[in-house]
Amino acid sequence: MNARLLFAIFLGLVFCNLSVAADPEPATAATVDYLIQHVAESKLIFIRNGSEHDAGEAAKLMQRKYNYVKSSVKTTEDFIRLAGTESHLSGKPYLVKMPDGKTIPSAQWLGSALREYRAKSK
Repeated sequence: MNARLLFAIFLGLVFCNLSVAADPEPATAATVDYLIQHVAESKLIFIRNGSEHDAGEAAKLMQRKYNYVKSSVKTTEDFIRLAGTESHLSGKPYLVKMPDGKTIPSAQWLGSALREYRAKSK
């Protein structure tokens, strides 16, 4: 089996049990949804454990991780920390490859997107 197939199988096993606890406040949930959609529409490359993934794959992973940790998410910053910052398996940070080829931590990129979203929402 190739590495992508093994990765997909593993993710399916890890995230098959979704949390049924209380959802975040509606405003927080809406902001998280915006960030996940922002990732999907970014057309950037996201790097997880050394492997590159397109924006759509990254958004799907973040959605699955969010579904798994939703009961622990009280703020959008919690979402970024719990679902958008690092691999829970390896502890390695997620990176975002910018159009110029430079990589930055996804936490930094998501934090910037969150600040821009909040500034527009005022």
